[in-house]
Amino acid sequence: MAKSKRKGQQHLPDRRLAGAFRFSAVDLAANRSGYMSLAQKWALPPLWQRAFAWLLNRLPSQSTPPIRKVTGRAHLKHHQYQIFAIHRTELRERFSVQFASQVFSLTAQQYRVLSQDVLYDVYCTADEQTILSLERAVHHTTDG
Repeated sequence: MAKSKRKGQQHLPDRRLAGAFRFSAVDLAANRSGYMSLAQKWALPPLWQRAFAWLLNRLPSQSTPPIRKVTGRAHLKHHQYQIFAIHRTELRERFSVQFASQVFSLTAQQYRVLSQDVLYDVYCTADEQTILSLERAVHHTTDG
């Protein structure tokens, strides 16, 4: 008998979000449990995580820093400004997102993969400066 596939497997991250914010399924699982994965602590890109998986699985994860979870609707902001120099003018862009009362800076790629007014669970560093991972919130009825 063939096993049937389960729809909406919530343990896997959205590929577009994971690619833009550079986190893996292992990182997201650790973040859901309330701590930073060793790969995030060491700033290993997801591709390197596969190469060092044998080492990461053998090291204790209790020494990783705690994280914070923020739940809120995404309020995206895009700001363009000009920088004037003697012989040229440059146009620069700044991207950010606000979840609840917390504002994060984004890259252009991160800005493009987020959806305006969608409810997200955002896992960030304890100082709330860096988004470690995020996912659409599925079991929330109110904004955080």
